Amino acid sequence: MKFSLSSLFVSILMVSILTIILSLLMRNEKLYKYLRTDFFTVLMIVIILRLCLPFELPFTVALKAAFPMNYISEFSWKELIPGIDIETVLIFIWFTGAVVLIIRYLYKTNCFNLKIETIIKKSEAYENDRYRDDINKYRISIYSGDLIEYPMTVKDTVILIPVSLINDDNFDNILKHEIQHVKNHDLFLKKAINIICCVFWWFVPVYIIRKYFDILLEMRVDNGVTKNDDIGEYAKSLVEV
Repeated sequence: MKFSLSSLFVSILMVSILTIILSLLMRNEKLYKYLRTDFFTVLMIVIILRLCLPFELPFTVALKAAFPMNYISEFSWKELIPGIDIETVLIFIWFTGAVVLIIRYLYKTNCFNLKIETIIKKSEAYENDRYRDDINKYRISIYSGDLIEYPMTVKDTVILIPVSLINDDNFDNILKHEIQHVKNHDLFLKKAINIICCVFWWFVPVYIIRKYFDILLEMRVDNGVTKNDDIGEYAKSLVEV
């Protein structure tokens, strides 16, 4: 595999086109009747893989494109100072920005986790027998407390539920929703897409990709929860919360 600004240009061009297609499809809710969540998932995987692998692969077919490929190559090889070309400088800026943003993201994540630990210590463990099999299988811990403002899944397998929702009519659907997030490993996937955004911080479409990535995760959860349940009742309960 060979990396160059030319291969990167081809990669971001393809990703940009695929992102536009994904955006148009996902914004048209009428198409949801004909396109399954699996289709959007596969398209998203293709986009992310192409973005993360901006290389000339062994089986890559080269196409003649005098412009802009030749222009990009010639531009990247120009030396700013003896021994240091533009490509090297740009890669250094890219790498430096990525490292800074990743460190910043990890720091903010750690601060958030410390806050969550404090909330957990001041909350009470909640036992639920109805979903005991899933709770045991995925080692899920459920806590309820006054400091919890809204239902959320944190630390991969920890679910936090506000006290006010424990006796709410919608509690069952809310809990199923959060358990499905754990089963889908969504917290890990969100961390991964955030790291990708840190790495490709200069590529504007990556933030659009993250937006639809998050929407797709919610779609997968809803599909998993409503396989054998009433979709209307489930949707209503989430809206009310």
